[in-house]
Amino acid sequence: MRNIVFSDKNKLLKLNLILHPIVNTQFTKWYRKQTSDYIIKESALLFETNNYKLLDKTILVYASKKVRFERVFKRDISASLIDKVMSNQLIFKEVKEKADFIIDNNGEELLIPQVIKIHELLFNL
Repeated sequence: MRNIVFSDKNKLLKLNLILHPIVNTQFTKWYRKQTSDYIIKESALLFETNNYKLLDKTILVYASKKVRFERVFKRDISASLIDKVMSNQLIFKEVKEKADFIIDNNGEELLIPQVIKIHELLFNL
């Protein structure tokens, strides 16, 4: 399916128009049952779809294009398909302005301390 939708922008759009309303409905049903101090919603297209505007805070997990490419390439996915998928993603410059917190996932900084710091900030809101 990945090969099909990332080779045809109209098919990708059609798939997203079918999937995202269902995913959002299911998330809302689940969310209403939660009693935690805060909820984390993972979404690959959070900023592209403007769904980030529905949330109190956002966290962007960021890795450079080079690092992301290398990680995905190790999964035995062709370079051309990786390029097609990445071409549908917003560039970091656009997204970082919308994110409240950024976790650096380039492999140079430890992840856990970054996550703990954000957790402490969110927990104390």
